[in-house]
Amino acid sequence: MSKTIPFVRGFRVPTQIDIDRALGDESNYSDEFRQSFDSLPQPTSDLDWLANYRERGQTYADYLDECPLLDEKNTVTQKTIYLTLFDNDDRLSILDINQLIDYTQRFFQIQVKLLPIFSNFRWNDKKNKWTCK
Repeated sequence: MSKTIPFVRGFRVPTQIDIDRALGDESNYSDEFRQSFDSLPQPTSDLDWLANYRERGQTYADYLDECPLLDEKNTVTQKTIYLTLFDNDDRLSILDINQLIDYTQRFFQIQVKLLPIFSNFRWNDKKNKWTCK
């Protein structure tokens, strides 16, 4: 039996009216798009975001205006996504890296480059990070 994790104190789950208001009066949104905002799952871990942080919410238009990834002037962060694999393991045969690159490019609308495989890597406990050669 798993323990029920509550939302952080003071957080209020948005109602359908709140969702409609946040999306605005845009009639060009499909029903499928609108319905994707209907469900907010209960936190499943003490580490879940909404179990720890009370969000004030924002409209979809505000999100589009404030998102740094969508800022046309912010070209420094929008040039390239670099992907790499760790080790050349047989388990990677189930991964179609070309499909992943294609999907990532389409999703983020920026160039994606594949770096060479890192086969010599280890965890550095003192620096608390991976080191690769």
